[in-house]
Amino acid sequence: MAIGEFVTYARDFFRLAYPATWSVHENRLVGLTDFCAPSDGARSYPAGIALITLPETGTPLDQLLRMGIFLLLRDLDTPSVQRLGEHRAGDLAWYRLFAQGRASALPGAGPHLHVTKHVALSRPGPGVLVLALYGPTERIELLLPDFELLLRSVDIVE
Repeated sequence: MAIGEFVTYARDFFRLAYPATWSVHENRLVGLTDFCAPSDGARSYPAGIALITLPETGTPLDQLLRMGIFLLLRDLDTPSVQRLGEHRAGDLAWYRLFAQGRASALPGAGPHLHVTKHVALSRPGPGVLVLALYGPTERIELLLPDFELLLRSVDIVE
């Protein structure tokens, strides 16, 4: 449903709003949805926001973060990670991480580019939500306001 410049995406126990110009690619088997920013066509490492949902099993936060950091860094060479702690956005508390590193511009090998990832994890009750903004560092600053709006828009539906 389009609302101005945003579209509502609903799944499982939540809904959120994302920019209407972005495309959505779902893989419900693994609980992954990618919201893809409009591309200039020349990018081999496109920018976007990944959404991962997990069932709430009571796993300690530190263990969830270790798994998340592993997944976050698997495509980066010489990565650095900063734990930014917990921040509120909208009605939810989000644990935030920031990562940077080099990634291959082409699958398997080739030239490298600098990549930045902002990750937010929330445990609103019925499940665990992980949202990750990713892309070439030079594009991240432009997309960060969309990521923050998306975080604030998350609404838990019972």
